[in-house]
Amino acid sequence: MKRAIALLALTSLTACSYFGSDDELVTASEPDANTQVAAAAEPAGVKSITPPQSASTLAIANAWALISPKGAKVAAGYFVVANGGIESDRLVSATSPRAARTEIHEIVLEGTVAKMRPVAGGIEVPPGGSAVLKEDGLHVMFIDVDAPFTEGETIPVTLTFEKAGNVDVTMKVRRGGQNIARH
Repeated sequence: MKRAIALLALTSLTACSYFGSDDELVTASEPDANTQVAAAAEPAGVKSITPPQSASTLAIANAWALISPKGAKVAAGYFVVANGGIESDRLVSATSPRAARTEIHEIVLEGTVAKMRPVAGGIEVPPGGSAVLKEDGLHVMFIDVDAPFTEGETIPVTLTFEKAGNVDVTMKVRRGGQNIARH
């Protein structure tokens, strides 16, 4: 009997240390109505093992824009978007007060020539995955900018996703060249 009690006590302590305290649980979005109903149905003192996840939980990182040459009317911006949700999402557009028009572009090779073109239908961000916008690939194209982008300034951008909606991002302007593919 003493062994059973000791084993039960050890199991309880292990479970407490594994799940942590209430203030360690962090969620990126508000639970929906279904989650609230399910939580209300749980007996007092019982926690769900799996925290609720939203359909799309996005994180934007490394947002930056390339310095543009003096007199240039275009500029480019880059970032990584990760989706920690359980459904894919899609970046469908971007806007900025610094440009008359903003498009999502890609660079493709046609033979030995690299060409830039708008991306039809946006960029998919799979669940548990990411989309990388970088110098030699996908990027945000700022068209008819109000002034060339200069090193150190910040560019406000609103990214619009199919499910997550609008996400405001600030891109810091810096020099590029680290990722350009040479052909």
